[in-house]
Amino acid sequence: MRLLIVDGNELLAWVVRHLAPACVEVESATTREQVETSLRDHSPDAVLLNLRHSAGPWRDVAAWCRHHEPRIPVLFHDGAYLNPRREGLPLDDRSFFTQSLAAEDLDRLLRAAEDVAAAAS
Repeated sequence: MRLLIVDGNELLAWVVRHLAPACVEVESATTREQVETSLRDHSPDAVLLNLRHSAGPWRDVAAWCRHHEPRIPVLFHDGAYLNPRREGLPLDDRSFFTQSLAAEDLDRLLRAAEDVAAAAS
């Protein structure tokens, strides 16, 4: 399984690499160009998107994942304690929001990606 971390630095990716099971390939994108290349060339199974520090318009990334077939689960992460509905986050059955990242949040995202893969088979 491939997990794309969209963040302005490598900190979140470092944390996820230590939390994720060994079978999860963690890729980090810190610039808009890296994000676009990753989405275009090798679609991830799931995306963890840091709203505060992500490069470029995170709404475009979320929309791309929502319209991809099969849909790509997204976990929106924001340490500023925003109200996700007020911010207009496109939360649905395959997107999640958390203010602080915990192992349970990562597990939930990976399970959603596994469910999508199983349904597409």
